[in-house]
Amino acid sequence: MNQRIMQALGTSEEEWKVIEPLYTKVSDLQRSSMMGGRGRFGRMMGGPGGMGGPGEMGGPGQGGDRPERGNQNGDRPERGNRRGMGGPDGEETAVSKAQTALSEVLEKAEATPEEIKAALTKLRAEKEKARQELAQAQENLRKVLSLKQEATLVMMGTLD
Repeated sequence: MNQRIMQALGTSEEEWKVIEPLYTKVSDLQRSSMMGGRGRFGRMMGGPGGMGGPGEMGGPGQGGDRPERGNQNGDRPERGNRRGMGGPDGEETAVSKAQTALSEVLEKAEATPEEIKAALTKLRAEKEKARQELAQAQENLRKVLSLKQEATLVMMGTLD
């Protein structure tokens, strides 16, 4: 993939040595922010069994009754455990942790408005922090690019 990006940007090996770590950071932060917390909504709607069972979001006829895909070892993920909440290295991000915490509060029948508000406030703060970190990483990348390279990355969705 990096070879393809290098070609699209028209960079030399030397230029790429400067651009690549900045590009990688932006890509990782974007991936983390897009992936954070997916799947929890379906679990909330479908109860403890997770997505895919009868009467749940993604149930029969909606794609939820498809068999799970196996990983490289052929193992299948457990239902309700398909969050996609890891960061670039598979670790759980601060945003995904806050999303999980809010989801867990919402799943509790006895959750107080104060508990919900605290978890929601924490999630919003973590999302804002992640947005700022991504914006800074994009600005750092922008500083080492030519105008044409910047425009190329805007067209590719890496930069705003």
